[in-house]
Amino acid sequence: MWVIFLEIGLAIGLAAFILWWTWPKKREPDDAGAKTGEDDAER
Repeated sequence: MWVIFLEIGLAIGLAAFILWWTWPKKREPDDAGAKTGEDDAER
């Protein structure tokens, strides 16, 4: 029985790792791009 629980735990852990690895990362605001956009708007 413990082998089944171990296998279930490994499957859940692997699924969680795959989700974490492929989850989209947060994008940091690009200061240079934002300043360039502001300069273009003023012209």
